[in-house]
Amino acid sequence: LSKAKHEVMIAGWWISPEFYLVRPIDPKNPENNRLGTILKSITSQNNVKIYVLAYRESPYFLPNDSNYTKDALESISPNIKVVTHPINIIPSLWSHH
Repeated sequence: LSKAKHEVMIAGWWISPEFYLVRPIDPKNPENNRLGTILKSITSQNNVKIYVLAYRESPYFLPNDSNYTKDALESISPNIKVVTHPINIIPSLWSHH
């Protein structure tokens, strides 16, 4: 991710800005290892566009709160765009692959 020049595309069932992407986690600066912090760094330093395709969950089966993920990631930078399935269609009948 840190070497991205133009675009980054991410797709996943359960995405969160709090995910640790770098291991081992730096005990002095654990936030530096999180997805949200890493995305903020590459959008601000390199003006990279980031596109995230996140699964809109059916809360009965997978309570991953895609609305939180969308709001949190898009609040990091205007260069981050998160797309989920439209809410007016039954999410259990949809998948992003």
